[in-house]
Amino acid sequence: MKFAGSIALAALLAAGSAFAQDTTSDKGKLSYALGFQVGARLADQKNDVDVATFTRALQDAAAGKQPTVPQAQMAAAMQKYEQKMKAEADKALGDNKREADAFMASNRAKKGIVALPSGVQYRVVEEGTGRAITPANEVTFHVRLSLTNGREIRSSFIGEPVKAKVSDLPGVFGTQLLPDVFPRMKGGDHWMIYLPPEQQSGNQVFVWEIKILDVK
Repeated sequence: MKFAGSIALAALLAAGSAFAQDTTSDKGKLSYALGFQVGARLADQKNDVDVATFTRALQDAAAGKQPTVPQAQMAAAMQKYEQKMKAEADKALGDNKREADAFMASNRAKKGIVALPSGVQYRVVEEGTGRAITPANEVTFHVRLSLTNGREIRSSFIGEPVKAKVSDLPGVFGTQLLPDVFPRMKGGDHWMIYLPPEQQSGNQVFVWEIKILDVK
């Protein structure tokens, strides 16, 4: 679990009192940065974690002291917490999947939407007249990634475009579904592409806006 890893990292790297105020030296800045990162993660678990007790345990571990809570009890507490986190994550995945499936079903019925056997859907915003894309080509394109609620995650439309070989696109995008669409496109095409939910992406629908600038 990321949370458990953060605790372990902080315990290993912490030195001196938790109340030290050195934030000007390199050591002080690093110490504060690590503490702030852990604290930010603790904010997400504020209903499960007592910060005062956490700080005491951090100091004890950094000082090489014996724990005041038996190891078996600590292990049991961590196991219980991780089981709770897994149950919450599984529920979120299930909720996301139901919402994503409903969106894809509704979207499929909209005018101009093309549905592929893979489950990918797309809509042509602007049709290009350039060279057809093959797996051997290198393509230059703009890309915007967003969620179905319109929240933008990243975009190259206001910066430098992406340039990559089509064969390398699975690594660029982290999914095979989107690269499979590229050989259907050609230079100048501007598409909205809707990827069906995948567990590794949290069972959410991701909307990719792709504009092909050049094909070599």
